[in-house]
Amino acid sequence: MPPPASPESKDARARLPFRVGAPVGAREAGPAPDDDALEAFRRAAWLNPEEADYHFILGEALMRLGRGTEAVAAFEEATWRAPGDPHYHMSLGDVLRALKRDAEAASAYREAARLAPADARALGALGATLVVLGQVDEAIRALRQAVLAAPSDADARFNLGLGLVAAGEVDEAIAVFREAAALAPGDAGPRAELGGLLHDRGRDPEAYAAFSEARQLDPRCLEDRPRLKAAYEASTVASLKEGIRSEIVGSSRRSARWALRPLAAVMELLPGIPTGALGLVTLALLALSAWVTLRLFVPYWNHYTFKDEISEIGHAAIRDDTEIRARVFAAAERHHLASYVQAGEVTIETRRTWRKITCRYAVPVALLPGLVSNLRFSLDVEEPVLIDGEEKIFF
Repeated sequence: MPPPASPESKDARARLPFRVGAPVGAREAGPAPDDDALEAFRRAAWLNPEEADYHFILGEALMRLGRGTEAVAAFEEATWRAPGDPHYHMSLGDVLRALKRDAEAASAYREAARLAPADARALGALGATLVVLGQVDEAIRALRQAVLAAPSDADARFNLGLGLVAAGEVDEAIAVFREAAALAPGDAGPRAELGGLLHDRGRDPEAYAAFSEARQLDPRCLEDRPRLKAAYEASTVASLKEGIRSEIVGSSRRSARWALRPLAAVMELLPGIPTGALGLVTLALLALSAWVTLRLFVPYWNHYTFKDEISEIGHAAIRDDTEIRARVFAAAERHHLASYVQAGEVTIETRRTWRKITCRYAVPVALLPGLVSNLRFSLDVEEPVLIDGEEKIFF
């Protein structure tokens, strides 16, 4: 299968979710300054024109207020007064990048990286901006240097993976995203990107496993990522088909034995069956296998989509298990499983920081008139509890 197309347009490259860390300075904490504070910063910079720090603080305040153009002037003054401080060049690059003045931002980041050659954030910001500009070769060099500067930094490897995707180096990107995932076991991002690339390579079982891990860590990780969401849905269907195929061949003893015994009998009779009759028998068996597959597809599809919704319910900011149980049954109704789930076993345990939901149920499937197979399903979902949209620890 050919490699997926790398992001060719500047807009597509700009949408790559690079992580360059939080900018330094006053933007890191506290509310935005009010008019009186801003006026005080302006006056301090005016009274101390030779002091770069006052211009830097003014630039930070202006940027936090969303007044980017004014912030550029303040940061430029700071870099002119203290050209050897990489922090000033980094903040100048940040505001220029926010204003989509990417070529100027790259120059500022390049100077910051020159002054601080072991600063992974400066190198990562430079690489990310160069990718947007289409200067992919130089970007990859900068992103590789960031990994060398901070070998245990998962974000540095994540950024390198995105750069390799932009360069069309998909196989290496897969390896790098695996490394990033290993360094950050609680981060959904590398796993989601890995799933997308594995799907593009036609490795859907691996893609589905990566997406499943990502969504367990963050059920919303595919929001605003339509390409990855489509890859997740496609890999889910492909994995579902593979699961059904395995069910027919070996997983379900009753259905597998029933499907294979006639075929074994036919194989024993092959020497005595005329060629035309053999063709008809083969077609009949193929049709029978297709029918069984179709009969099994629906309950498996319902189960996997039901499981995805249960994962989202597990995050709900609700401490009452009775309400969670009601939501589980409502989800079962939406996925045409209500009677089976209600007749099965459902347990819910909400702890201080986690919630565990367990469901056991059976779905009868009529493979042929008079031949019913009970497919047994189970799911165990354990998710962090979300309060106000964030994971919280209850002390």
